Amino acid sequence: MKIFLDSASPEEIDKFSRFLFIKGVTTNPSLLHQSGARIRDIINLCRSLKIKVFVQTLSERSNEIYKEGVDYYNLYPEGLILKIPFSEEGLKSLNLFKHDRIPTAITSIFSFGEILLSLPYEPEYVIPYVNRISRAGGNPFNIISAAKEFIRNEQLLTEILSASFKTVAEVEDAFIAGSDCATIPPNIIRDILDNPLSKIAIQEFNKNAEN
Repeated sequence: MKIFLDSASPEEIDKFSRFLFIKGVTTNPSLLHQSGARIRDIINLCRSLKIKVFVQTLSERSNEIYKEGVDYYNLYPEGLILKIPFSEEGLKSLNLFKHDRIPTAITSIFSFGEILLSLPYEPEYVIPYVNRISRAGGNPFNIISAAKEFIRNEQLLTEILSASFKTVAEVEDAFIAGSDCATIPPNIIRDILDNPLSKIAIQEFNKNAEN
């Protein structure tokens, strides 16, 4: 089981990276826009913290995706994973990255079929969007479960990295369904850390100890 922080905020990355359960950071163009941070600064920060960082390509043609990805990868080859959005051109670029042994993750996954088409390229990760699949009327946990069973039966090394969470329950259900990893936004990690029921129990223990 691996947990990543879904953020492009330097302050949040620095803070949450101190927790042992955080194995790295996932970024995307929307998060970078919200934080105002530059991707190169985030990459350098993660390198200094010695944690993995996922960086998403923006190009649309396979050769351009490859060129952009190599530029990012060369900034931090020991810890950077490229996020390639699922598309026909994105899949074409995977052979190029595989030839150079550059790790990849196929993102923007909304169906089991997209995972099936991605797996022959042997990416390190496939990234289904849990909450977005639910909002579109699908069942993300069935997709995760089916993908996990298929990957196990075929003896593949690709891991399922679930993303797009709005609640703690979605994170829990993704792992129960078979997800190998999850990338979780800071607010949901805070919700897990600050469970009010746990606080009440601790207060009761302390009160009883005093008596």
